[in-house]
Amino acid sequence: MALLVATASLLLASIGATSDDPAPSEILIVPIEGTIGADVTVEGLSTALKLTDQRPIETVFVEIDAQTGDLDVGSELARLIAGLPDRIRVIGLLKRVGGASLPVAWACDEWMVQDKISIRVPDPRGGMTDRLLGPDRVVVQTLPRFASSGPALSEELSHLREACQAVAATDRSSLLKALTVPGVAIAIRSEAPEASVVAGQGPGLRGDQLVTLGLARMTGGDVAIALEDLDLHEDASLGDTGALLIDAAADERLAQRGRLGNRIDSLFSSLDGVASLTAGASWSLARARLSNPESPRLASQFPMRWTPQGWTIDDAALPAWKSACRDSIRRWSGVVELLATVDTLLTRAETILAEIAAMSPTPLDAARRTAAMTTATQAIETYRRTIETFEGVPMEAQREIGRVEALLEQPPILPNQE
Repeated sequence: MALLVATASLLLASIGATSDDPAPSEILIVPIEGTIGADVTVEGLSTALKLTDQRPIETVFVEIDAQTGDLDVGSELARLIAGLPDRIRVIGLLKRVGGASLPVAWACDEWMVQDKISIRVPDPRGGMTDRLLGPDRVVVQTLPRFASSGPALSEELSHLREACQAVAATDRSSLLKALTVPGVAIAIRSEAPEASVVAGQGPGLRGDQLVTLGLARMTGGDVAIALEDLDLHEDASLGDTGALLIDAAADERLAQRGRLGNRIDSLFSSLDGVASLTAGASWSLARARLSNPESPRLASQFPMRWTPQGWTIDDAALPAWKSACRDSIRRWSGVVELLATVDTLLTRAETILAEIAAMSPTPLDAARRTAAMTTATQAIETYRRTIETFEGVPMEAQREIGRVEALLEQPPILPNQE
């Protein structure tokens, strides 16, 4: 990715160079393909369109093959295109258009439809194969975002309509109504004068129907063929420059999403550790307190014998006594380590949470980041309150460890009773 970004930067610098010779008219090709907001970003298109300020670009070819993504991002992409100087001719080469890419298409001055496109589809063996679609394929569809109710769907359609109206480069109002206003459709005359085909929100419009309506021209191939059809083949094309700049920004956005995902995973990994440790903290403390070798519970394991110096643990029981002392020290040390680890993990979680709060999420990730931060904040507060109930335990543990270490070093001797 770093190499791609660096290459894009060098391209910008090199193609921005000037010479004394008059420069021929140039054509910029920008692909709007994949998922709007992920595969195509505002940053990427903005960088590509800045070339129109640096070069004698008179035509921008917008290749559109996108039906999913964020409508707000699609609207911003459309505003960038609509904001180009009037001297620039913007041609939309439509492959498949719908949803978030509709405003982008509406921002183009004119439309062309590629007569054939190839798409990847599943094959019977579970793999993928190519399928060729002709001019009778559906090219323009409404494809609003999922809505859970009728009013919500109406609102989505309204947003689509307003986004297209805001950037409309030419009058396509009838088509827009058919796509976004329930009950409105377009009647397309077929070969028989008395017959017509109705197309609206559901089926959308095929490529040949767009041509019949006079909304688009058909072209027999890719951009190169389209340029010949428009008598623009003598203009200099900037090739893949636009695609490279858009891809570079998309790669950076993908990396940004990856960084956010990584931090969220790390955040909840820390909190999962805290949850596991705190769930067993009370029992660990209880077992440490039960492990006192001087406890009456264990008294029968350490018989005592008389010596002139006093009563002491019988030699045969000394190994068991020392084992009990070591077990008690281990358990109290485990409690100290557990509480210290919980504090470390909570501090780490708080640090990561602050990092996530400082990130600027993509539109696709905004809700995920908010949910992660809300959940984590509540969890951290709960765990902090839990740990407060163990406030005096570390000091208790240190006292017990010191006492039992002394018992391990020197088993108790009780004075002889007269």
